[in-house]
Amino acid sequence: MKKTKNTVFWMKTKRGVLFMALLVMCLGKISYLSGQNSNCIDLMDLNAPYIYGTYGNYANPYLNQGIVEGRHTVITDPSATDPRTSDQLRMIPPGESYSIKLGNENTGAEAESISIDISIDTSQFDYLILKYAVVMQNPSHPLSEQPRFMFDILDMQNQPIDTCCLSEDFTANLDLGWNNINTLLWKDWTTVGVDISGFHNQTIRVRLTTYDCTPGAHFGYAYFLLTCGRKTIGEVSCGDTERSFSAPSGFNYKWYWQNDPSNIISTTQTVSVPANAYGVLLCQMSFIGNDSCSFEMPVILDMVNGYPTTYPVAVFDIEPTDCPQKKSFLNESFVSDDGSTPNGTGDHCEDVFWDFGDGQTSNLSSPTHQYTAPGDYTVMMVAGLNGFRCTDTVYQTVHISEDTRVDTLVCDAFEWNNTVYTESGVYLHNYATSGDCDSLVVVHLTVVKSDVIETDTMACDHYVWNDSVYFFPGTYSQTFPRVDRCDSIVITHLSMDYTPEFDVVGPNCIIGGSEWGFTEYTYAVALDNPLCRIDTVEWSIDCPNMSVQPIGDGTKTRLRVFTFLAPNDSVALYATTRNCCGAVEKTFWIRTTYYDIGEHADSSPDLTIYPNPNTGWFTLEMRGFPGHAAITVYDTEGLEVMAWEESHLPDEVALQVDCSHLRDGVYTFRIHNATATLSKKVVIRR
Repeated sequence: MKKTKNTVFWMKTKRGVLFMALLVMCLGKISYLSGQNSNCIDLMDLNAPYIYGTYGNYANPYLNQGIVEGRHTVITDPSATDPRTSDQLRMIPPGESYSIKLGNENTGAEAESISIDISIDTSQFDYLILKYAVVMQNPSHPLSEQPRFMFDILDMQNQPIDTCCLSEDFTANLDLGWNNINTLLWKDWTTVGVDISGFHNQTIRVRLTTYDCTPGAHFGYAYFLLTCGRKTIGEVSCGDTERSFSAPSGFNYKWYWQNDPSNIISTTQTVSVPANAYGVLLCQMSFIGNDSCSFEMPVILDMVNGYPTTYPVAVFDIEPTDCPQKKSFLNESFVSDDGSTPNGTGDHCEDVFWDFGDGQTSNLSSPTHQYTAPGDYTVMMVAGLNGFRCTDTVYQTVHISEDTRVDTLVCDAFEWNNTVYTESGVYLHNYATSGDCDSLVVVHLTVVKSDVIETDTMACDHYVWNDSVYFFPGTYSQTFPRVDRCDSIVITHLSMDYTPEFDVVGPNCIIGGSEWGFTEYTYAVALDNPLCRIDTVEWSIDCPNMSVQPIGDGTKTRLRVFTFLAPNDSVALYATTRNCCGAVEKTFWIRTTYYDIGEHADSSPDLTIYPNPNTGWFTLEMRGFPGHAAITVYDTEGLEVMAWEESHLPDEVALQVDCSHLRDGVYTFRIHNATATLSKKVVIRR
């Protein structure tokens, strides 16, 4: 446990927030009267015999007697805020555990009141403290018709005792300087002190009344709390070089020396004078609603009348609750004359501030706080006296464990609590359960991405893929399970080409025959789409001294040259492919020498595979991949089945490829180097 001492009026937390002192004190010890507690009256039970509720209308708020649900309400949630004020107004004043809401947001010219009978014993308390906040619409009616809030002290015949000094009336009015949201006016918590020292051994009635507007279309309501105190002045110096004194809260103030009344030295609740000052220091306190209602309290500073200095000592304990993530923080602070040991009164420090280490704070004496995430939190408690003029600070660490841990591995995405998570991480959520005890569930999530492979496929009149037949162009996908429980998704962009496009492959240059013999060369049709069906292939040559002899199904032919050919002659070899969708004719030019080809091939990248389909053995002709090329083979599931690299390649090259170990099917060859990438389908069919 770590402690720090601070004897100034303010302190800066690690966030740099200026923490101001509370304005409201309840000074002195108050004995228990009939139906009354140490705050002089208990309002938690609105059906107590000393509390009277009425309801009616603007003309007569006291028409009917009784407590009406929704119009006379006890507020007990210290974190509750008023939604009409954009949640800026807290429903319970700082440092208190409850309040009373009088009125509601309904219209209809409603009005209601609460009256409280209080027996006065000035040996115990001699002034009342009213804490109130008001919310009223401002329809700009005449003042006599506007929403309003009234405070009165009455006798037992419900007659005002003193309308000047013991009553106040607030009517919705922009001139009040209250907070303004559109047509709504609201006043934040305000403390008003009322001198009741003249009512010893008497019973007075405190009445609070709220009104909607007279026409009935606009509402007004208020929050309030009543406490009591003694009109005493305490020193709040904590041993400083100056001596500081604080008066009871809820009044207007004027501090001055008795021998110099025209020199006002402070108009706030506190005043500071030099430590060696002597004389009679007077504090004139007046009713906030009327400065003419005032009284004086003296502070005699001499060698005989000393004001002992007291110190706060911050101590607290942490207790578990039924909820693992909810903790109770017990205020065990005490008042000390020497700064370390209790002074024997048994009193806790009257001012307390809590920082729970998760961004939440509290001014309650012994709060309960629920954490929303596991971890270690440093809890800070500040204990103070006299509006935090003297403070002491202590720290403790609280550990919050997760109620339930779930380790989950998913593919791609995980939906939980109406949220989709696509990345690995630790995620948590509080599930509300019965008894206001949430269950903190933490998911340690591992997201594995599915492999998505896209290919471009061309077919002639239909396409068969994993026993599925596709007759129309489009984008199709199939899913293949993986060993890590996630899938491979193969997406095929299918195009349908119904004509048999092809290239002729074979020697570009030939040597002629002789009088007694011939030379022979082989040429083949290499289909652009190996899945496209060919019905017939026709070969012809434009030279009478040459002949073509188709081989097998006609996709290959032998070219026989019977005569000697002159250099630089050229001949045209014609091939025509036909199927049910049409015919395509190609001309293949052949030169008659090896040393001068003449018309060079286009240097742009090109890829030809023949024969295609094949039995696993075929020729791979590449153009435009000089130097280095990476060759990868994929099956229809998008899985890599072969890969190798070729180095020191010329611009044009024919490679013999052995894929005989692969099963029958369709494969994609992808050729890649630093400047180009081409792919080609290959059909292996035995």
